Amino acid sequence: GVCPFVPFPSESFSLIGGDAFERLAAWGREGTRFDVVYSGCSMNPSTDQLLLFLRSMKPDGGAVFNVGNPGQQAMYFVADGGRVCHELLRVNFMMCVSPSTPRLKDGMQWLPGQLCEWIRASVFGTVGRS
Repeated sequence: GVCPFVPFPSESFSLIGGDAFERLAAWGREGTRFDVVYSGCSMNPSTDQLLLFLRSMKPDGGAVFNVGNPGQQAMYFVADGGRVCHELLRVNFMMCVSPSTPRLKDGMQWLPGQLCEWIRASVFGTVGRS
């Protein structure tokens, strides 16, 4: 189809239907990474949704996403290999749901003040701030 977003060149845009987390897992296996990733739904901290999502980002890329459980969610901005990580605001979004990301026995313990450290360690393999 025609790219509705100008000035994006049409070859830089595609709309792919289906389960986003299935696609993220497949792209991860293929080594496909993105400059910018965004999610409009809130990722469930009891699944590996956030890990799949953030690992699809290039190390020097950026992401905006929501994470948490209903009534306890926040929007975050992450960039520069996790060295930039900010809670932007508290939100209440619909939850991401995917049969590809079942609840984990030991899901991420989402604590707003500790999420950035978890991202640096679990996604980028670094600890601390620069």
